[in-house]
Amino acid sequence: MSDVEQKRCVAIVCAVGPEMRAVAARLRRAKKSGMGLFSSYKGELGGMACRLVLSGMGVTAAYAATKQVCHQCAPQLVVSFGVAGALDPALEIGDVVIGHTAAHLQLSAEEVVRIRMTMESQGTQISMLPLTPLVEQITMDQGPAERLASQFELKVTRALSTNFAVCSDRVRDLLWHTYELPIVDQESYGVLKAAKEERTAGIIVRAIADRAGDDAENECHRHAAQVLLTRSEILERIVQAFISARSGQ
Repeated sequence: MSDVEQKRCVAIVCAVGPEMRAVAARLRRAKKSGMGLFSSYKGELGGMACRLVLSGMGVTAAYAATKQVCHQCAPQLVVSFGVAGALDPALEIGDVVIGHTAAHLQLSAEEVVRIRMTMESQGTQISMLPLTPLVEQITMDQGPAERLASQFELKVTRALSTNFAVCSDRVRDLLWHTYELPIVDQESYGVLKAAKEERTAGIIVRAIADRAGDDAENECHRHAAQVLLTRSEILERIVQAFISARSGQ
């Protein structure tokens, strides 16, 4: 990329193929471009140079991909984009949320199940998990996310990134009542952590593909493709608005 392109570049980090393809379909002059271990596209989104990166699933992969794209492209903005599960019962399928804060649950799925089984065997009513440590919560500059949320009438949210896919409604209910973080994914913490270390603006843009109370795995498979196809258009407008606001400063 030229110096001009670098100054106006936006990076979008997706975890899985359907998320990446939904964004790639909106890129202008898109072409595949190698980026170390990660698949990526170069193109334009919202009139701005864009680097789209497929990180793979998980906090560690998302962190590594974000580090790589920041070093290679020096973006103005990094976006953690894709679907998310709702922990907050007020969120509906198709809702788009935007955020500036993410936390990482250190427990594994096996540890969560073990805690539940131990407490149930002791006759303990489980409404919350025991207080367990989260790694340091990452909070970016709140201004961009809050301005964009107001402009596009989106909900500002905080993400809980886990080391496992949260498919059990019981587990989601426990996570919601313990941590009160509205959405769950597996990548946003890694993206924001890397962006903050690189002193780059970072936001979460996620589309809800399953509701609290639903069978998460089945609902996500049923709704994810359509949600991504329609909600990637909002992502494009968010990118355009962010860069326009930066250019006007």
